[in-house]
Amino acid sequence: MVYYGNKRCVYSLNKHFWEVHMGIIGVLLMIAGLISTIYGYQMNNSVEAQLNAIFSSGQTNPGMPFIIAGIAALVIGAILLVMGYTKKGKGDSNS
Repeated sequence: MVYYGNKRCVYSLNKHFWEVHMGIIGVLLMIAGLISTIYGYQMNNSVEAQLNAIFSSGQTNPGMPFIIAGIAALVIGAILLVMGYTKKGKGDSNS
């Protein structure tokens, strides 16, 4: 670690910042993923989507990209949340 006088290097401060805020970013991603998944599910079950599927050969599941992106955001958010709390717990036990 590099010291400038009595202060720590900027790298260690940035590393600490990400360790502290990783859980918050994970929660925000999980909320966004949940909203996206619900929105995609509602798009698939709308009357317009059902009629479009019956009368045309177009896209039958218009909400599927939102569902896939929402599930991906939920998984990534959960991973960040777990990593944030495990890193925070390891940092507290070493002090």
